[in-house]
Parts: sequence; C-alpha cells; structure tokens
Amino acid sequence: MYCPNCGNKKRKNDAYCFQCGTAFNDINPSTNTTIPKLKDISKLSIILIATITLIIFPAILFGGKKTINLDSYLSVSFDGWDGFGKADAEINYEAFIDDYATKIEYTDDYYMTSAHAVDAFVKYMRVDIEQSDGTLSNGDEVYVTWDIDENDLSEIKKYFNYNVKFSDSLKFKVNGLSTPREFDPFENISIACEGMNGMGIARVQGEDNRFNYRIEPKENLSNGQTVIVQLSDSSQYYTANYGLIPIVSEKEYVVENLSVPLDDFDQILNRDLQSIIEDGKSYINDKYFFVDTNGNQEFFCEELDYCGTIFFPPKNYDDNYAITLFKIVGKLTKPGYETNRYQFYHPVLFKTLIQNADGSVNYKRSAYAPKMEHLGAAKIRSLDEESRVEIQYLDGFKTLEDAISYYSDNTSVWHSN
Repeated sequence: MYCPNCGNKKRKNDAYCFQCGTAFNDINPSTNTTIPKLKDISKLSIILIATITLIIFPAILFGGKKTINLDSYLSVSFDGWDGFGKADAEINYEAFIDDYATKIEYTDDYYMTSAHAVDAFVKYMRVDIEQSDGTLSNGDEVYVTWDIDENDLSEIKKYFNYNVKFSDSLKFKVNGLSTPREFDPFENISIACEGMNGMGIARVQGEDNRFNYRIEPKENLSNGQTVIVQLSDSSQYYTANYGLIPIVSEKEYVVENLSVPLDDFDQILNRDLQSIIEDGKSYINDKYFFVDTNGNQEFFCEELDYCGTIFFPPKNYDDNYAITLFKIVGKLTKPGYETNRYQFYHPVLFKTLIQNADGSVNYKRSAYAPKMEHLGAAKIRSLDEESRVEIQYLDGFKTLEDAISYYSDNTSVWHSN
C-alpha cells in the first residue's frame, strides 16, 4: 500500500504516513494501489546522479588526486617612491610548506631518494612579473603570471599525489608608494682649499655619503677664483634611490685660504719668529760642538744671540728666503793646550717662507749654511811643546756689519732684533 499524497510505501501497522503525515484510515484499501509519482522519482534520481558525478568525475579526470590552488600563496609588494616604484612578486613558500609538508607525497620511484616531497614540489612554483623596472606610480597595474609550463604540469601529475591550478594572469594595483620630497643638495656643503695660491686644490667637505659631487676646476686654483660644484648623478638617480628631488644641481663657490709666499718679514708672527730663532740656534750648536777623538769637547759656545734677519722677497712666486745672523762667543780648548776665545757672527739660511690663511708661516731650514768668509785657522798651541799645534777652522764674520754687507742686495731688507 502506498500513500496517496507522497507515494511513499506504507509500513505495517502505521496509521499515518511517516513521510508526509497523511492518515491511512480514510483510504480505501481496494483502490490504494498507487505507485510512486514519476516526477518525484526523477527528482531523487537527479540528486543522486549529481552527487555521484561530483565524487566520481574529478577522480576520473585527475586520477583521484586533490588539487592545490597556487594563487592563494602569491602576493605582490611595492617599494620605492611614487613615479619610481618597484614591484616584487612573492610566493609564500613557508606557508605552503606548513600546509602540505605532511600531505604531499611521491607517487613515482624516480624521486624517492631525492629531497623531501614538499621541497621538490615547490621547485615548480615560479612566477614572472611585468612592469617592475622602477617606474611605477600609485594606481598603475602590474601583472603576474605563473612560470609553469606543460612539462612541469606533466611531471607534477606523474611524481606527486597532488595536482595544481592557477590563473593565467593575475592583476595587482600599485599602492603605498611614498611621495618624493624636494631638497637642497648644497645646504651643508662647503669647499676646503689647500696648497699655494696659484697651485691650490679644492675638495668638497660636509657631503652626505649618499651624494656624489665634482668640482670644476679643482686644480691650479688661486684665491678669489670661482669654482662650480655639481652633483655627479642625475636628479632621477636621487629620486629613485632616496626619494629626493634636488632643487638645484650645481652651485658656485669662491676659492680662499690658499697659502701665499711671505713678501714682508714684518708680517711674521712672533711665535713663528721665535721658532726660526730656536731652529737657528739648534743648528749652530750642532755645528760648533767640536769633540776630539778622545771625547773631549774642543769648542765651548758661551754666548749665542740672535741679531736680526736679512729677508729676500719672492722674485718668481715662492723663491723668497731669509738669512738669520747670530753672534757667537766661544772658546777653543783642549787638555794640555792653550785656550783661545773668539767672537764672530754666523748665518743660518731659511727658504720658502709660506704664509697660511691664519697668518702662520711655514718654512724650510737649509741643511747647509750660506757661503761665508773663513776666519782663518784657529791655532791652539801645546803648553809643553811649542812645536805642537792644533788647528780648527771657524767660518763667519768678524763684525755684524761685515755679514750684512756681504749678503745684502738691492732687493733685500734688514730686520734687526
């Protein structure tokens, strides 16, 4: 017996249909021979067929393998500045391995002795990105494609228990790029000049390590000359790399503080004059500290006084020089011999006197004394044998006037102490 309402078969002793609730008491058994409705049978069949199809068809198509959507592990990041941005496609291998480290397995003996299955699998996960060359602006679009060809897909299908799917091309919109700002590349820049006037050099100082500068000209410079400092790289370089837009690319500077030859000895600072005097005294003491073969000192300098300087201004740029004159009072002595006392004047030569920007003077003391007169042989006779005579030679001048007259010319100037 069947329910006249829904066509469900009546169970024994049921007073009502267990499917729709229709009472069976009102049904005439002789007439209740209805079979299930065709339309309801069709509904059940369609549902059953669809369910079986969803289960069986993928298994037929993919051999029973599950499929991984690679797109879910792909992202794009943007870096740089608006108008000079770069895009980088990133595959989240770490998340992928976390998800499938225990799931992906080999299905072919070829890979069994190789790396772990998931590590071998990710080697197929590659992408290409377009428009990532550092010219991107916010709002631009970039496209990413998976670099997986038919041969890769065939190997994945053959060697692993998972298949893959992915989009032909993925579109991403550029965003988050910072706006470049303007800056003055010469705000904290100056030039340092070194050397002699007319032969000076200049260099940039205070520069930021990110920036490169060049100077034109940079050699054979003179005080008061104008040089140009320029940025070595293009404006685009600073914007692309640092997000900075130079408001100027060059600036003029004036050369100063180059040393000049001293042309007036009166300009020399007292500390530099004292240095010259001490240097001259040291030279004379070294020269006239006579010692014989037995280690006995033969000349004692009792007085050593600075008298003055004959200064010769430069004629050809830096060829100035000065001859300082010192009064020497000393004696020649030796054990067993008579003692002779001498007074004379001795020169010391200083060359290339250069005045720096701060007024200080650099100089070079000559290792040799200027040409001078010989005072002759200084004889010291033996006290016990008149035939024995020791001879020492002293160079210099008997009077200060003799020394000044000997060295002076029409360009020199005498500066007394």
